[in-house]
Amino acid sequence: MISISMDPRRVNRKIRSLQDGLKPTQVRGALNAALRSTRVQARKMTTLVLNLRGADVYKSGARNTNGDLLLMDLASTDNLSGQIVASGKRPGLHKYRARPYQKGVAARTWKGLGPEYVHHGFIPPSKGGVAFKRVGKPRMPIRVLTGPSVADALDPATKQIQDYAGDRFEVEYLRKLRGLLARG
Repeated sequence: MISISMDPRRVNRKIRSLQDGLKPTQVRGALNAALRSTRVQARKMTTLVLNLRGADVYKSGARNTNGDLLLMDLASTDNLSGQIVASGKRPGLHKYRARPYQKGVAARTWKGLGPEYVHHGFIPPSKGGVAFKRVGKPRMPIRVLTGPSVADALDPATKQIQDYAGDRFEVEYLRKLRGLLARG
């Protein structure tokens, strides 16, 4: 989980340090702008590691749609904290461009590595490229084949993303402050 938040006491100290001060709504705006930028950065880092398209990580512009793998909780005026959560959902192998081969299904899940083979996997023509594997008897039941989750990909880069989020908040906070001072 990637989380950035601002301690209310620190916010109040920063507000008191200015004559007029930033209102909590302006601090909330800076924090939410930093969250959105951090979410984009996390998506870029995910697509560098996994063989996923950016649109498969989350729907651009939308907040927490059903298939999103990176969820975002925005800050409110009452609660000046927000977070980005990499869900543990595993996208189907069809998102990794799975292809049938002689003895099953092959897909390149991690960039820079060769394809992973699933013996006895199959892709029925009626299911839109979704890969399955039989469990147990030769007919039924079957299960959907999945690849690694976004949380697995972002785990090594969590510290780097949190540092980016903190830096981004400072930039957005100063931008709001400059706008306040420019208005006079």
